[in-house]
Amino acid sequence: MTVRRLFIISSLSGAGRTTALGVLSDLGFQTSDSVPVSLWPDLLVQSQAEDIALGWPIEAGGTAWHDEQLVQSLSETLEVRHLFLSADRETLQRRYSETRRAHPFDRGTGLMDALTAEQEASLSRRALTDEVVDTTGVKLADLRQSLIAMTGAGLNPLQIRSLSFSYRLGLPSDADMVFDVRWLRNPHYDLDLRPRTGQDEGVGAYIQADEGYAEFERHLRGLLQLTAVRQQKEGKAYFTLAFGCTGGKHRSVWVAEQAGGWLQEAGFGVSVMHRDVKKF
Repeated sequence: MTVRRLFIISSLSGAGRTTALGVLSDLGFQTSDSVPVSLWPDLLVQSQAEDIALGWPIEAGGTAWHDEQLVQSLSETLEVRHLFLSADRETLQRRYSETRRAHPFDRGTGLMDALTAEQEASLSRRALTDEVVDTTGVKLADLRQSLIAMTGAGLNPLQIRSLSFSYRLGLPSDADMVFDVRWLRNPHYDLDLRPRTGQDEGVGAYIQADEGYAEFERHLRGLLQLTAVRQQKEGKAYFTLAFGCTGGKHRSVWVAEQAGGWLQEAGFGVSVMHRDVKKF
């Protein structure tokens, strides 16, 4: 007997709930972002779909206790997966500034206060979720791949993200493993290489010339292979590796690219992202 699945998508405003529901619709889910929680049981009874995805907005004034109890009770008859989409304040502020829409928590005191109010109101909701997904800097294609992995629609249930970043701009909030590669030979001090990035073979050759790089690569390959295999066995949907250097332009970019390539060769689904490559 096939178990019906329900994906619940909660989200901070601007973190991508509508986008995620669109992706799930493309994957064959019956989706809605406008049905009140009180009507979900009726919808689930009347729907013939095996896979359903529903958006659950956070409401100003806090979340309704009875709605939370109702959502928790659904797992008694369905396979329920509850995802919470988040993003950093800078990203949310930028997205709202670009859309020019009013934030649902804005009570006339401005966007930053609205973001703070929604963050506080989301705490009880986040406690109910199975997984929190940070969409900061995430492209639609990468979000799609993550959802494909989570729903089992792809061939590989584990989606790995190999991410480069600059320590000047802080650690990625969703990183599962962080590697500091600031000790590697720095192309920034070569005037010919300075304007290039770690995606350039010349920059890569410069980094590989570091006397410690070969041993580092050997150990890193083994560690990443072991970690990916075990994460997959544990049923992890996605896993983020983060490689950081000072400016996020040379060393971290090169190593993130290499790591992504090694894991792809091993048969894992991998997306490579460079958070800060154009910021310095």
